[in-house]
Amino acid sequence: MKAMSACAIALCLLFFACSKDDKPIEKPSPSGPKEKVAVTFSATGFTQETVDLANSRTTLAATAATDSMGRYVNYFWYLAYDNKGKEISRKFQKSSLGSNFGVVKDSLQPGGPYTIVMFASPFNLEFNGPDTIANGGYPYRNPAPLSLDSAFLSFRVVDWYWTKEAFYKKFTININNDTIVAARALDRIVGKVEVNILDANANQNITVRIDKECGYYFFNTGKTDAIHTDPEVPDIDNLQIIRPFKRVSPTKFELFVLNRTTPMVATITALDGNYKVMAERKVAFTNEWNKRVIITGKLFGPEIDPHFGFKVSLNTDWSSDSTQIGF
Repeated sequence: MKAMSACAIALCLLFFACSKDDKPIEKPSPSGPKEKVAVTFSATGFTQETVDLANSRTTLAATAATDSMGRYVNYFWYLAYDNKGKEISRKFQKSSLGSNFGVVKDSLQPGGPYTIVMFASPFNLEFNGPDTIANGGYPYRNPAPLSLDSAFLSFRVVDWYWTKEAFYKKFTININNDTIVAARALDRIVGKVEVNILDANANQNITVRIDKECGYYFFNTGKTDAIHTDPEVPDIDNLQIIRPFKRVSPTKFELFVLNRTTPMVATITALDGNYKVMAERKVAFTNEWNKRVIITGKLFGPEIDPHFGFKVSLNTDWSSDSTQIGF
């Protein structure tokens, strides 16, 4: 499939004056001292071809199409902040809403600038705090509002660092009676690492881990929190808490990664029946958002060859640039 410069979810936003016959699908924000203007946000399609690398949904619409967003992400959040950074409105939707998924109606006072934050994911991501109920889902949780400077998207599940696929966009707008905002697109804010072990089989006990990861993405700055580093050998007082790779086939392992500031090491380990190490490889790599790092090689190879093992490359399905690293 032709590589694209970015994988994006189209957000076509249309603002219009509200008449008495308007029937918003969601209750607007409480009335303020000034008369408010109805605002409708539409996020119902894709503008570029994309690939879902986690499952069999391989190709999605190359142009905006009704309901295509619901074929790829299951949860959508909208947050509005005033010119002082105070959260004044939030909306949440599930893809089960059907054709109205991604259509959000709100009301804002004329003026601004307002900051709009939107994010979407196949998972119901927590924000403004760690996920303490393992993705139990809204409305069973409703994160406390924080100022724009403090608000963040969380990739922590209880004590785990557990990054999931996520798309995000922040922009500012001014509202008047005939405001029209150009189409917006959410950007993928994670990368993906795939490890292919050519000589593995389903009966082998193999784990793959990375040593460094982040847990939070801050709305206002677009930056992550400080790097957490797992110990090489876990012990009672200092356990490894970065979620290991998911094994999707006997030979393939996958993990979404948020950290893009610090080089990492993927440790590939095979254990025997007594949980002793049979073979182990360590592969250094760097992660970039909207790209896949593909690590491929043999785990059970001749030790006399120092160059035997894995090679690293960047896949171009998510982005147009590519780099290959050989060793």
